[in-house]
Order: sequence, then C-alpha cells, then structure tokens
Amino acid sequence: MKYLYTLTLLLFFQLLNAQDFQIKGTVKDSTTQEVLPYANVILKNPSDSILRTDITNSEGQFTLEKVEKGQYTLHISFVGFTPHIDSIDLDANLQLGDIILSESSTELDELTIEGEAIPVVVKKDTLEYNAAAFTVPEGSELEDLLNKMPGVEVKDGTITVNGKRIEKLLVDGKPFFDGQIQSALKNLPADFAKKIQFIEEKSEQAQFSGTDDGERTQTMNVVSKPEKRKGYFGRIGGTLSPPDRYNLNGSLGALKGDNRYNLSGSMSNLGSESSISIPSGMSSADMSRIMAMQGGSGGIGGSRSLGGSYYREFSEKLEINASLRWSNSDSFSETDITRQYIQSSDQGRVYTEQSERNRESTNISTSVSLNYKPSKKDHFSIRQTFTSANSLNSNWKTGETILNGDFLNSTLNRSYMENERIGLDTRLSWRHRFKKEGRTFSFTFGNSYNKAEGTDSVKSQNRFADGNIQEQDFDQISNPEDNASARTASVTFTEKVGEKSNLSFRYNFSHEQDKTEQLLLDFNENTQAYSELDPLRSSQFELNNKDHKFNFTFNLPISEKIYIGPRLAYRTTTILNDQVYPNEVDTKNQFNGFTPSISIDVRAEKSAQLRATISRSMRVPRAEQLQNVLDNSNPLFLRQGNPDLKQGFTNSINISYYKFEEESGVYSSLSLYATSSENQTTNFTIVGDGTNSPNGIDLPIGARYSRPVNISGAKNINFSGSTSIPLLKKKLSLALRIGGDYAFNPQFLNEVRQSSESFAYSLGFGLESKFSEKLDLGLSVLPRYSIINNSSLEDPSSRYFAWNAMLRTKWTIAADFYLTSNINYSYNGGVNNLGSFDQLIWSASLGKKILKKKLDLNIQANDILKQLSDQNRSINSEYIQNSSTILLRQILRFSITYKFNKFG
Repeated sequence: MKYLYTLTLLLFFQLLNAQDFQIKGTVKDSTTQEVLPYANVILKNPSDSILRTDITNSEGQFTLEKVEKGQYTLHISFVGFTPHIDSIDLDANLQLGDIILSESSTELDELTIEGEAIPVVVKKDTLEYNAAAFTVPEGSELEDLLNKMPGVEVKDGTITVNGKRIEKLLVDGKPFFDGQIQSALKNLPADFAKKIQFIEEKSEQAQFSGTDDGERTQTMNVVSKPEKRKGYFGRIGGTLSPPDRYNLNGSLGALKGDNRYNLSGSMSNLGSESSISIPSGMSSADMSRIMAMQGGSGGIGGSRSLGGSYYREFSEKLEINASLRWSNSDSFSETDITRQYIQSSDQGRVYTEQSERNRESTNISTSVSLNYKPSKKDHFSIRQTFTSANSLNSNWKTGETILNGDFLNSTLNRSYMENERIGLDTRLSWRHRFKKEGRTFSFTFGNSYNKAEGTDSVKSQNRFADGNIQEQDFDQISNPEDNASARTASVTFTEKVGEKSNLSFRYNFSHEQDKTEQLLLDFNENTQAYSELDPLRSSQFELNNKDHKFNFTFNLPISEKIYIGPRLAYRTTTILNDQVYPNEVDTKNQFNGFTPSISIDVRAEKSAQLRATISRSMRVPRAEQLQNVLDNSNPLFLRQGNPDLKQGFTNSINISYYKFEEESGVYSSLSLYATSSENQTTNFTIVGDGTNSPNGIDLPIGARYSRPVNISGAKNINFSGSTSIPLLKKKLSLALRIGGDYAFNPQFLNEVRQSSESFAYSLGFGLESKFSEKLDLGLSVLPRYSIINNSSLEDPSSRYFAWNAMLRTKWTIAADFYLTSNINYSYNGGVNNLGSFDQLIWSASLGKKILKKKLDLNIQANDILKQLSDQNRSINSEYIQNSSTILLRQILRFSITYKFNKFG
C-alpha cells in the first residue's frame, strides 16, 4: 500500500505543476432559458481534428479537461437546435458561462441527411446510437429498434447493454413513463427516436459538485427527433382468444417541451403479472415475507392495472414529478421440481416436489417529488412515497426424497398467508455551492415507516423411513406483525485541489428499528382450538441497527486520456437484538472494516473506452440471519439463524472495454468480472440420521437442517465478449459472442467442509438483416457447455450441454399485409439422474394495417406446437435442479390495435 500512496503523491504534485487548462460552460435553451442536458460538446484544433469531447450533465454543464494553451474551435450541438460554433484563444482556465442555443428551423429533408451519421459513437460515459443507421419496418416500436443495435438485448421488458442492465429511463434528458422501461418499449414508436444514448450516469451529488463519487446508474436516454418534441401519441388495443381469454389495454403520452404526461391501463387474463413495490427503509424481515407471499409473475392468471405520471417544469427554478399506480393480479401455478444432490456424502439422493400455488394481490403506490433551484448556488428537493399492498397466498406442496432408489422421507404441506402492508417514505436534500469553484456542501435526510400484519397457517404431514421420528405432523396458525422504521442522514463536502483535482468527504448515518412478532399456536384436539404456543418455532424480537459510514474520494486526471479515482471508506454497524422467543436473549453484534477502491478510465480518441474498477466491499449479515429462530415452512428443510455471524468481505475487479471502428463499422465489447470472498455467509447443513439433534432440534432421518456460517475461499470469474460485423455492404450484420464462467463455492455438510466447482463455456452467433424495411430477419444460436465438480476426487464430474436458438421473421407482403413468424428452441441435456428437456415454441401471425396504417388487425397462432412451459435449470454448491411451471397455452388469438399520434 505504501507504494500506492507514494505514486498518488507524485501524481498529485505533477498535476499541480501542469500547464493545462479547463473550459467550462452551461448550455441553455434560448426560448425557455432551461438547461439542455446531454448536448454534444466538441473541441477542435486548427487542423479541424477532434481534440476533446464531452456531453452536458443533467444541469446542462460541461467541462473540457487538460487543454493546452492555443487556438481552438468549440462546437456545441443539440437535437432540434442550431449548433453553436465559437473560436477560442486559450491561455488560462476559461469559464464561458451560459451558452444559448436557438431552436433550429431545419427542414425535414435536411434532417434526413443529418441522420446518416455513423451508427455508434463512444463519448466519455455515454454509448450513443444513431437511430437512422438501423432499419426497422414501418410502424415498429422502440423495442424493435433497440434489438437491431449491437451490444443491446431486450428480453421480457429488461434492457441490457454489454451485459449491464438499464435501471433508469429518460426522454430528452427528462423523466417520462415514471421510469417504467417496459411501457416506453411498447408505447414509443421507433421513428420517434433520433438517437439512443446509454449513459453510466453519475449520482445527483456528483453532477452537482463536479466530484465523481464512483456511483453510477445505468441509464437510457431517448433523444427525440426535432419534429417529435411536441405532441401526443398513444394506442388502444384488444385481444380475444377463444373461448374466454382476453386482453384490453390503452395508453396515452404527451410532450410539450420539457413537460410530460402519461396515462396507461390494462385488463387481461392471458397471463399473470405481479407488481411488488418495496419502498426504501423497509426492514429485511418484512421484505423477505412480502417477497415470499407475493412471489413473481408466472403460471396462469390475470392482471388489471391503471396508472399515470406527470412531469412539469414550471420555471427554470421549479420542477415537479408525480405518479400514481394501482394494480391487481391473480394467478394459479403448478410447478414440478427434481433436485439431484452432487456432494459425495449426498450421492444417490434425489428430491422431487410438486406444488400448486394461488396468489392474489393488490398494490397502490404514489410518489411526488419537487426540485427547487432558487439560484445556481442552492438546490432543494423533497420526495414523498406511499405504498399499500394486500396479498393472499395459498399453497399445496408434496415432496419426496429418494436415496439410491429407496424411500427416505416425504411431506404433504398446505399453507395459507394473508398480508396487509403500508409504507411511507420521505427524502429531503439541500445542496449548496460556495463562491470558490469546486467547494460544495450537501445534506440529505430520510425517514420511513412500514407496517405489516396478517394471518399465516400451515398444516403438514411428514413421514420418515426410519429413526426415532417416523411421523411428524403440524397444524399451526399465527398472526404475524412487523413494525419497522428507519432514519437516514448524510453530509457531503467537496473541495477543488489545485487546477485539476477534486476531493470529497461524505458521512452517512442510518438507524433502523424493527419490532416483529410471530407466535405460532398449535391446534389442541381437546379444546378444538389453536391455543398451545410452540416456543421453539415462535419468534418475538426487537432489532436496532445503527450504521456509520465514512467515505473519502479523490479525483485524479492523469492526462487527457487517463482518469483515476481512488476511494477509501470505513463502515461500522451495530445490531442490538432484544429477543423473547424462541429464547430470551439480549445480544449486541458489531461489524466494522475498511473498504478501499480505485477506478481507472482510459478514453481513446477514436470511439474506444476502457474502464477498470478494483474494489473491496463489506457485507453485514441480514437481521434475520442473526435471529436464532427456526423456519419449518418445509419440515424436510429446516432453517435457523446464527447470532455469531461475522461480517464478510468481497474483493472484486471489473474491466469493460468497447470500441467502434468508423471505417469498417465493426463494434466490439469485452468484459471481465472476478471476485474472491472472505468470511462469506454460506450454509452449515446437517442431514438427519435419526439420532442427531443440532441445537436441540430433533432431526428426522433424511431431513436437512441448515444455518448460516462464515467461510472463506469462494471465487467467481465471468468473461464475455461480442463483436458486430457488417456484411454485404452493411445489408447484413453478423454478431459473434463468446463467454466463460467459473465458480468455486465452499460449504459445510455434516460438519465437513466440502465444495463445488463449476465451469461453463458459450460460443454463439447472430444475424440481423438490413436489406429492406419490408423484410426483417433475425437469427441467433447460443450453445453452452457446463461442468460441475464436487470436492471428492473419486466422484465423476457432472457435465451437460445446453443451447438456445431463435429465428424471427417479419415480412410486409403487399397492400399493408404483413406476416410474422417467431421460432424459439431451447435444450438442456441430461446430467446424472436428471433427464434432458427441450421445447420448440412457434408462433405466427397475419395482419393488415388500414386507416393510414393506424389500425392494425391481426390473427395470431400462439404456441402452435403446444410445448410452452417455464423450464429452468439451476445449480448451487449442493445440487442441480430442474424446474418446470405450466403456463397458459392458447392457440388462436384475434387482436385489434389503433395507434394515434400528432407531433409538431
């Protein structure tokens, strides 16, 4: 470490002696005087070569670093505005102040010519795609456009770019659709977009202060065409699938400058959707219960939703963003599980399970945020969120364990859970700039309250082949209650050091209180009532969690191409537990540690960027992991907390590289992510032999008891690479993909340290057509080979092959008739006693557009081969598991959709 400190000091003094300068400014709209975020800033030398580039942040500000003394030309452009061009004679740091752009009067034909720019541009923290470079059929949606872009993948409403998931949505740098990415994908037309920008957006604090704190949000910004910045758009549609399945949906969106409005609603029984809204500040115990009760989407059911969002800038100083959403869903699912254990002491053990689940849930969420900027020096914000949720969940489950072909144990389990929850969350912040450049002060405060209560009941019959316990039955009921509150505060101070560097200091404090009670009552045959308390499985406790975190960040630009950001953090957490059941205890756990990190950015001039981050993080045990409470929701798999858990540390390195070659049109990306863990939390598992009783719990033969413990040695490495190559004069795009994964996971089984080691390799390709707007073709094939080893050298490896393939076709035949076909095939090979499974899903449709292509009539044959099911394979350190959930199979569907819009 001393060498790192010495190097840092040398670089620091070198920086102070440098003779390079900065150029700063703020870009604004001439009409509204509002700032223009994500405007392009280019600095050229006298030979017209690009020297520096930047993109304005959410405050419209830009900074060009490390510029030598000399004469330059500054170009600033924003979609829909006349570019600003200025000559600069630089001999000192230059503050340009406000740079005003006027709206462009460019004709549409000229805009089309401008759209012939290169497809991909790499700019600092932004990967920018030019929409005009990608061909999609007329009437396509934003999702269709994104699927054409190299490195971008859209699946089930989730967008990933070079393996990173998009978390935030902006339109022209402003919120829209209340951040609901899936709504934007289905409702924004493809021809709305001029550019698509994928931004590693800095935190609000970093944007305000100019000091990078290392926090990033993966953001997609849709830059609209100039003629689309004012108007409205929407759709109304319906689908009928005989005899009694339907879908009704509608949406309306409007833009007027920076003001946005959105309203959407749907009613459907063609599938199942569940919306889980969990506000920040909720206790981990309550969060786990809500997730377990509501589950995820899947199975067969229906959903209803209605919601809207509103964003308006009343002036340059005041903006408001509000949303209100209601959703209701119900579903029924049937799931089959086959679990093959892989450790040597578990050889020959297979667990099978069949379950049915009924879910009902209703959710309401509303939020209002207000930002007030009385001056350039001060920013105030407040955000208020309210959530309410009701859920019903009934389950039936039967499970059986076989050991080397012989019966070991079984369970028949029925449960019912009813839950009501409300949550209120408030966030306040104040940020202030001092007169001295780079010096800022920020203060934030948060307060949240969450309450959950309900009814839980469980009946189970458990049978065991041998041992002291051969029958074990439960008939219990409880009325769980959980009251959780949290208060948070943070203080941040930043200071400019020398000409180029900045440092910041931040202190975060949080205090969480959680009062939980779940008293289990056994059914009394004599009184025919639930009256006998089960003290071993009941829980009643109060937790107090206090967390302090100190962060020091130093921004160190080494040169015009290299940027280094070292950070150091110290965290200390104290958890107080006042427990009544199952044992009366009063404990105090304290966790602390240093977590340094460093990030390195290397930016090449020709659309290439390399980013590397080396970090160490601390993981504090969750409150429920520290609770000495027994969970017997499945008596064959008992779980209990461990008050003696320690904090764990993870060391990681994350490297990403992407490049676009303008001349050849080749786009490439590489990523590497590796971790190693110290004191990682893992399972300490004991398998019942009919005589053992861990922690005083009688463990029937074949039942598994586990509790969390600390262990070191876990490792993980993930590598992926892709390249997109244009062929046939850019009429065809070939994508090549390669990937590799390695994982080493230790654990304890029957008090013996064991481990599993897995390798996975993938090599695939994809083709996208750009021949014609009337013909859209897409093909992808991705094979994958996996190897799983356990800690016994005598046991053979588990190996299997899997692959996925997709063929997508959309052909506009004539007179606005179109034909679509989608074929998806997946295969997972057999491994050990687990058989192989595959499915071929084929859907096709025939449609016609009328009324100036606004009305779409469609007949669809869905899952023609009747093979649709939710099949998955999962692997962990104990077992390999196949699971299958039955989904709705409806063959014929008739749909009608009317799309409308008016811009200008």
